[in-house]
Amino acid sequence: MRPPRQWIWAVWLIVLLLVPAGMIVTGTRPNDVSRDRRAAPKFEFGRLLDRDYYAELDALAARSPGEGLGLWATANLDYEVFGESNNSNVLVGSDGWLFWKPYVDFSCDDIDAISVPDIAEPTPGSVRYLTLPTKSSLYGDLLPDGTVPACAAVARQDRHERFEDDRLGLDPAHVLDEVLADGATADLFYRADTHWTPLARVLVAERLIDELQPGLWDADAVQPNDGEPFEQGLAAAIGLDRTITEPGYTIERGGELRVIRDTLESSFGAGDRITEMRDVDVIEGTTLIVGDSQFQFLAAELEPYFERLVFVTWAIAPEYDFDAAAPDRVIFEAIEPGVEGWFESEMADRAIAAISD
Repeated sequence: MRPPRQWIWAVWLIVLLLVPAGMIVTGTRPNDVSRDRRAAPKFEFGRLLDRDYYAELDALAARSPGEGLGLWATANLDYEVFGESNNSNVLVGSDGWLFWKPYVDFSCDDIDAISVPDIAEPTPGSVRYLTLPTKSSLYGDLLPDGTVPACAAVARQDRHERFEDDRLGLDPAHVLDEVLADGATADLFYRADTHWTPLARVLVAERLIDELQPGLWDADAVQPNDGEPFEQGLAAAIGLDRTITEPGYTIERGGELRVIRDTLESSFGAGDRITEMRDVDVIEGTTLIVGDSQFQFLAAELEPYFERLVFVTWAIAPEYDFDAAAPDRVIFEAIEPGVEGWFESEMADRAIAAISD
């Protein structure tokens, strides 16, 4: 009978934790460790309540050989063996899935209270609202016991129907829910990050293009690639490296894609990107998308379908010159917790007001 995976991890990590202690005892020090050989602070009962004493102990630990190895081993013990997180904002769910607690705490009452913005000008066809599900609401069955937002799916469906009635909104959660219901075996979110996978991005891109110009989406243009390394943020938040490389997709429609401006490369989640597509059928005019980091990942799937695409993150929207963009249509995107604060805001009003007549 094979030992459980947790026991294998436990034995292996305990061995690793013993390495620094052995190095200290034998006097062995790796070349990249400071050679500050100051002795440990002298222990005295009278110093037990002295903060400086503990500061000296911390400083000694920071100079100890194998400090980084010890932190890594401790983080892996917490996660792999005990199924726990050393970060109060990160929850460990079933099968090692990690969740961002502030999104889990976003209650069903909050979701249900989100209203469809009241827009009279311009015409509904020029504006779209996209509400993205959080990982915790889409994969609530994998959350730790007692944290499942049971009413989230119902609240999303109600909102989806209200948006559809006014032809103002598009709810990608509806699309992704259907994919899961059909028994999808591929993950739609990274297991140790808050963002969606390449598969989910293609599904949402197809739905959006079909909404804006039916028949334009070309399934044959979706070509698999080897993907690029992706550092999963929730894993990093608890001291783990879960960088993965999984297959992605490239949109190959022909034509020429020109990058006019890109400030996102140097500032993830806070910047803008402007592209133009030539020599192929596209959605004409200028399309302005104001969104968060989820849609920043989606840019590569969308850009080949727009004559001119201006993507602006919410982080810089308050100061952005939307009039200079002169959009023909505006698409607002936000994850569920950001909808009320972003969709109904002064910066959203300015974007809509900039739509060309």
